[in-house]
Amino acid sequence: MEVHASVKHLDYGSELQSSSSDMGIRCHVLCGGVPVDKATFTNYQRLLVIWQIKKAYTMEEWSDGLVRSGVVPLVAESQSDNEDQWCLSKGLTKILSTSHHRLEIETNLPVAARAQAELAGKPATEGMTSRYSSPRFKIHSDLRNDVSWFFPYVESVYDQLKTKLGHEPSQYLPIKCMIKQGPPGGIGGWTVSGEIGVEAGDFEKNRWCLVISAQELVNLFTGAVSAGWPSDWWANHKSPFPIMVAVEVVRDLGYEQEANEYDREFESDPLYVWHRSLRRTYGWDLYRNMFSAMKTDGVQLDRLGPNPSKRLTNYVLAYMSLGAGGLYLQSATQTIPHADQGMVQDIIGVRQRILASPRTDQRWMQYLSGNYSSSS
Repeated sequence: MEVHASVKHLDYGSELQSSSSDMGIRCHVLCGGVPVDKATFTNYQRLLVIWQIKKAYTMEEWSDGLVRSGVVPLVAESQSDNEDQWCLSKGLTKILSTSHHRLEIETNLPVAARAQAELAGKPATEGMTSRYSSPRFKIHSDLRNDVSWFFPYVESVYDQLKTKLGHEPSQYLPIKCMIKQGPPGGIGGWTVSGEIGVEAGDFEKNRWCLVISAQELVNLFTGAVSAGWPSDWWANHKSPFPIMVAVEVVRDLGYEQEANEYDREFESDPLYVWHRSLRRTYGWDLYRNMFSAMKTDGVQLDRLGPNPSKRLTNYVLAYMSLGAGGLYLQSATQTIPHADQGMVQDIIGVRQRILASPRTDQRWMQYLSGNYSSSS
């Protein structure tokens, strides 16, 4: 997710040391810096997670501007633009799709705020108190100050997303939400395994807390449809879609100034502008129809292969086109990496031909695994 001004979007990684029984949290940045304790290393967006036993790695959330701007000072080497070359130089194997190893990684490399607690064998809410409980949310916090303003706000965000996106993340209810004390001047958020969290130096009703908390709930809603959204133009490496939705939600809840300020922060991001333009052209029906079709078909994006990839991108664009009434989103060709109108039309055509067939049909199995050309 994007980082602007003094705001740091945190996504914690960890490293297992096979030779030690003390598995304290150790972190590496992409460029191969010396491991640093998580408590010390706070000003970053994306961490390189290394599991030395497997000599493998996966990555979450990166903005090289952090290194180049000096926001991340604790690096030993400059970033390599070629990840494959960097991996080769380190003797590491690149995991092309995190989702293929998700259970393995989540089991052995806990992430986000619960990582340290899990490694220590303590509950994730250790040191926190329950602040709010409803059928939708269970909110815990370690802040001393009153955070009650957030309770009706997050419920309202949920209502907005339910209406705008056309579904609910029922499998995650009640959603566990953590509000944690962060470093001064910083704020970050995470979504993992049906849990959301915000870590802020000052948890107040400002544009950052309003939008970032809404953004994490967007991620949870889309994650309830499927994991594995394109990391180069939807979420993760770049988060233009969840940011766009969050800004619109904040605006519709009456925080127009805060929404406009956040919106201006992303005016120079062509991906954000594209998502915003698409929503203004086709309305929320595009996303309601898109997500409904994906759920009905049983599409799981993380089963389609590497992320990012041309296949993944055009499967998502195909369902976006279906959401827009079957129209190809011509602007995607100029904006979205790997967008291919012919490939989108082929995917839609194959789906149309097998739509009336039972889901046990071998053609559906091929289609849902990304082998759409074998499904026709």
